[in-house]
This record gives sequence, C-alpha cells and structure tokens, in this order.
Amino acid sequence: MRMLQSSGELDAEDLEAAYAYPAERTWTRLNFVASLDGSTTDARGRAGGLSSKDDQRVFHLLRSMADVIVVGAGTARAEGYARVEPDEVDADLRSRLGLAPLPLIAVVSRSLDLPPDLVAGPRESATTLVVTCAAAPTDRLAAVREHADVLVCGDEGVDHRTLREELAGR
Repeated sequence: MRMLQSSGELDAEDLEAAYAYPAERTWTRLNFVASLDGSTTDARGRAGGLSSKDDQRVFHLLRSMADVIVVGAGTARAEGYARVEPDEVDADLRSRLGLAPLPLIAVVSRSLDLPPDLVAGPRESATTLVVTCAAAPTDRLAAVREHADVLVCGDEGVDHRTLREELAGR
C-alpha cells in the first residue's frame, strides 16, 4: 500500500500513524470501498468482493482502533456479520491504545430484522449494541433485549446525531 504523498510501501507503523485518532476529541470515521462506477457492492450484493489486499489491511486496522463499529442491518445481513472475534483485531494495538479487548458492534435497524448470530448467546457476554427507534416492532425489540443492549435513538427512524452523542458518552 502507498500513500499518495509517500515514496514507498507503508509498514504497519506508518499505516497506524496515518489513521491515528487525535486524543483531544471524539471522532467518527467512515470507511467503505467503491467500484469505478460508484457501486459499494459486487454482483452478489457484498462489499467484500470489491476489496483489495490493501483495503483489507485498512479495514483490519480501523476495526482494531475502533471503540465501536457502526453498521447498518442490511450490511450486517449481506456480509454475515456476527460478533467480533479476537482474531479479527490486533490485540497488541488495542492494548497499546488502552482499548477494550474487542470493539463493540452497533447495528442500526428500524425493523430489527437482524442476523441470528449477531444477537445470539448470553447477554452478559454481548459485544453487540442494537440501535433502533421507538417505532421498532415491540415483539422483536423484546427478543433482541434478551441478548443485546439496545439503544433507542429517535421516534420514527434512528437519529444519527443522538446515536453519535450516546456512543461518545460510553
């Protein structure tokens, strides 16, 4: 991988420095890949098919540096998201940065139509936060609350400003 203003390959330290978060404020970072025509998914409807080896390096680094990974339920369903596993992040980097061993995944969904693996397992070991709105189906909301923490942000739809503020306060 090369930086446009760089004259050589980036090693792990250079890449970490390029994506470092300033300590003095809360940051939200957006990361995705796109094809030349602007599509963010391949013919199968998945983003993973568009990613190069270098894209995957950045993806892994950003997950390793994140307190929270925010993902829409549609992406979670299409990509088969489940809880973050220890081998999906750089444990040494997370430790150096003073982060929890695993990042929280915040899945945003109005309908609460979520992949079963995402909210399976005992609630006390959950690394998933489900973000929804007051208009979410009450039966699904009750079922999700058995396995994951739930954050209600907004009435008819998820209010992203409230979500950002709530996540920053955690």
